[in-house]
Amino acid sequence: MGKTNKMIVAATAMLVNAFLSAAPVLADGLPTVKQIEANPAGEKSATVKICQFQINIPLTTDTATLLPVIGGPYKEYSSKIKKCLKTAEAEDAGIIIFPELASCLKAKERDRLLSLFKEHAKENDAIIIAGTYYAEDRTCIAPVIFPDTVYRSYKLRPSIFESSILSGKGMNPSDTLCVYRTRYGNLVPLVCVDLISDDANYTVRRLSNRGMADILISICFNPASREFLREASSMVTRHPLFAIIANSASGPGEENKIRSDSGYGLSAIAGSLHPMQRGSVKADIPEILKDCDGEVHDAYQNVIAVIEPQKEAALSYELNLSVIRVPMSTNAPDQGYPTIRNIRHINID
Repeated sequence: MGKTNKMIVAATAMLVNAFLSAAPVLADGLPTVKQIEANPAGEKSATVKICQFQINIPLTTDTATLLPVIGGPYKEYSSKIKKCLKTAEAEDAGIIIFPELASCLKAKERDRLLSLFKEHAKENDAIIIAGTYYAEDRTCIAPVIFPDTVYRSYKLRPSIFESSILSGKGMNPSDTLCVYRTRYGNLVPLVCVDLISDDANYTVRRLSNRGMADILISICFNPASREFLREASSMVTRHPLFAIIANSASGPGEENKIRSDSGYGLSAIAGSLHPMQRGSVKADIPEILKDCDGEVHDAYQNVIAVIEPQKEAALSYELNLSVIRVPMSTNAPDQGYPTIRNIRHINID
């Protein structure tokens, strides 16, 4: 081998070694998983009643940060939240879910709203996913309210709507994904675009495969509602997981308009369902999720119940925590099928 060829081989080897040694650095993009023990007594419930809300959130822009903030009278907005909580109480909901930005008020009003959530959680022994707000450092916080304490989950990556080219503006990212170990299984809240972030999505799938994630809760304020439904349906196809999407009813520029692959709303629950129960699902799925033959499109095959776009409503249902995936045999009543039952749509007037 000539001198020149030897130099080329040596240089190539150095490049390969450098690449291989650098490859593990890619793992730094994965979020840190923080497991929170929220069930010290070790109690296990066989089922959980969930009430998720799709509401309009009247946003304006905070000129200091260029981030959204809820505008309009606090009394009017808090009255809507109180109505939602009253609905959840009537449903005897153990987990209550609000969309992204549902707590995005200015500090004093936000404290009043969070006090309202805390009071309800304590009096009704409930867990509340209370939307999100932006902290002083411009990170996005998702309060997870238990009867006796309040935890913080985080939005990991900003959406295009929260990004800014200006210094000191826009959302700052976070690096911690929280998993709550509760009597209702392991809950994993994600905020909006984190569901379609490769790093966060991979982490949740891996947690599910290891038995460390049972219910994925994705809270959104996003016009790409169908993309989120497709992702949720895909995840529950391949993994033992329930996936909840809680979106706002509508958003800026979306007045009664649903484009070909856009639109707010379409809050939903996705999960494993036996073919014998699928017949009753079809009637509950909006036409925009069906193919030209009127059948539910394959991309949404595991979406079980959906709230129509533009509609302020609640979706109430009971999850079977003993059987997250359908039983292997229909002759196995002790497995406790179906996986979900008592689905109800409730208007929020």
